[in-house]
Amino acid sequence: MRELSLYIHFPYCLYKCHYCDFNSYVVKDSSSLQMPYIEALLQELKVAKRNFSLQSFKTIFLGGGTPSLFEPKNIGALLKGIEAELGIAPQAEITLEANPKTLSREKIRDYLATGVNRFSMGVQSFQDRFLTPLGRLHTGKEAIQALSLLEEEAQNFSFDLMFGFPEQSLSDLKEDLSWIDRFNAKHLSFYNLTLEEGTIFAEQYRKGKLKLLESDLQAQMYETGIQLLQDKGYSLYEISNFSKPGLESRHNLNYWNYGDYLGLGAGAVSFLSRTFLGANACIPQEKDLYGFRWTNAKAPETYLQGAGKDCSQHSWEKISSAIAQKEFWMMGLRLKEGVSIEKFEKRFGPGSYKPYSGIVESLLRNNWIEHSEDRIRLHPKGQLLANEVIASFFI
Repeated sequence: MRELSLYIHFPYCLYKCHYCDFNSYVVKDSSSLQMPYIEALLQELKVAKRNFSLQSFKTIFLGGGTPSLFEPKNIGALLKGIEAELGIAPQAEITLEANPKTLSREKIRDYLATGVNRFSMGVQSFQDRFLTPLGRLHTGKEAIQALSLLEEEAQNFSFDLMFGFPEQSLSDLKEDLSWIDRFNAKHLSFYNLTLEEGTIFAEQYRKGKLKLLESDLQAQMYETGIQLLQDKGYSLYEISNFSKPGLESRHNLNYWNYGDYLGLGAGAVSFLSRTFLGANACIPQEKDLYGFRWTNAKAPETYLQGAGKDCSQHSWEKISSAIAQKEFWMMGLRLKEGVSIEKFEKRFGPGSYKPYSGIVESLLRNNWIEHSEDRIRLHPKGQLLANEVIASFFI
């Protein structure tokens, strides 16, 4: 049985960022909401344990929302409950997402004492003139202070930088990237602004109040960012993610390698292959079933009401082998190392690569991908056209 990752969603935020389409809800004070939510998470885990053949978790990612709104003692109660119910693997990677506005030295130390061993902080920019329009509550100074604390107290932390937002210039991007030298971050996520339906930015754009940067400039920013980060000792291991050697996000690598994961919390998504179906599973085995995916109720109130109920409450998406193969390409091509044909056929059976060989040949002629020995990966040209490349496998 393959190893398993755990994602836990915390839906509460201090403010909704203007570009954010994540399942998050603004609360002024979450203190009274925290323990009821923790208890619901553990109830959901008990239900999952009854219905699936689960095992200890190799990675745990506490995402949101803003998980760092939760007090360390409550995060500690959650991790103790997970350990007691299913176990946490030795040397597991346990990541906590954080907002600069919510961290202090004492809080970081207390999180570390609970077992959290990695932090991921949203920064987006160090310049206030961009942070405010993005809807970020923190200032550039607060981001610098929070990163300084993480550098002093935590051995492993990551932060996010965004590019391609309105009025940003190439020199503005370089100024943001220049701050990296000050911190010993082991990992960096570097991604461009995308308009998501239902966000404040999408509404502004629809009304003509938001002007996006030209695609050529965004491409230049991406290429500049890659070069600058590589010059600073970071390796690009996935389209939007860089790390120091050996310090990639193990949790996210599990997603990109099409691994199995359980999701707990409001709006959390789970994806399990059929090997995890237990005797009491809510859906029956089927001949061509590769696995199944489901999404929890998004509204926190609805989630809290149903967290301890049987998993028949879920709406299931059955994943056939044919769909799984396409999704494997979609995830694997995001990685710098690309897709291994040997691993593909080991996962889906001898000869399973053959139907895709024509697609691969066509992409090779366009110089969108590279084929070296066992690996098929994006060409540097193809990195800028990743969505188009991936779409080819779904035709």
